[in-house]
Amino acid sequence: MNAELLVLRLLHVLGSIVWVGSSFFTSFFLVPSLKPGSSAFGEVMDGLGRRKLFTVLPLAALVTIVSGARLLQIASSGFSGAYFELASGRVYALSGVTAVLAFVLSLLVSRPAAVRAGELAAQRHSATTDKERAAVDATLALLRRRGQRATTVAMALLIVSACGMAVARYL
Repeated sequence: MNAELLVLRLLHVLGSIVWVGSSFFTSFFLVPSLKPGSSAFGEVMDGLGRRKLFTVLPLAALVTIVSGARLLQIASSGFSGAYFELASGRVYALSGVTAVLAFVLSLLVSRPAAVRAGELAAQRHSATTDKERAAVDATLALLRRRGQRATTVAMALLIVSACGMAVARYL
């Protein structure tokens, strides 16, 4: 086996572990356990931002997608149509497409909602009236719903992608 394949496979597998694992934990355990508008929510989101989570996850996703595309190019002899007539070729391709869709959804909907919610949660504590706090709380609730819906769909796509990648070789 050549060195390029080994490096690409390592990048693809490790990148997907970071991407899917961190996304799963953050989406289904960490963020839902935090009450929006609370100081803890703002502090945690701010802390995640300082620890560069919102930079690391997209980078891990990009590494996973780019290495996967190159692996697919190699395995399919330059994206040969004959490869995609095989069940394994179709499943690898569809799994890649679902991962890309999850990435785009996360980048364009989930991430901006989370970043904005973190900013608003920090601003909430500087609000001087109940009316200002209520307006911030309403916006936070909207952002949380939007982000949670997008994140749930993105996670479903990532799980489908990971399952497809895990079994495609054996089809």
